Amino acid sequence: MVIVTAAFKSWLKASTNMKLFSDASVNRVIHEGITDFNYFIDFDKDTIQYLPKVCKESIAAIPADPVNNITAEAEVPGVSVSFITTQRLLVACKAAKYYNSINRGMITGNMHYTNVLFNFMRHTRR
Repeated sequence: MVIVTAAFKSWLKASTNMKLFSDASVNRVIHEGITDFNYFIDFDKDTIQYLPKVCKESIAAIPADPVNNITAEAEVPGVSVSFITTQRLLVACKAAKYYNSINRGMITGNMHYTNVLFNFMRHTRR
């Protein structure tokens, strides 16, 4: 079971941030390992650009196996991840790596796409 804060889910869904407009889309991306800002460090351009293809596929349900201490998990349906979301996630990855390199924590304020990451993207493309 993946545990993610409501604030991070909201950040992923917001039109001013990652633009994953549905709970199903947020849930599917979370199941690929983007569960908080720190996990962006684990992704790069190739993995983010591959995300839409991976997210189209459903994740099969997991049956309970009490003997091995495995709880049941419901199927996670496949979803479509837009180009704009993919681009914004890529910028978030670059920003996360930068913040990590200067020992700066990532919070909703400095990971806000419209107010911060958009300008970060413009300055790092030069």
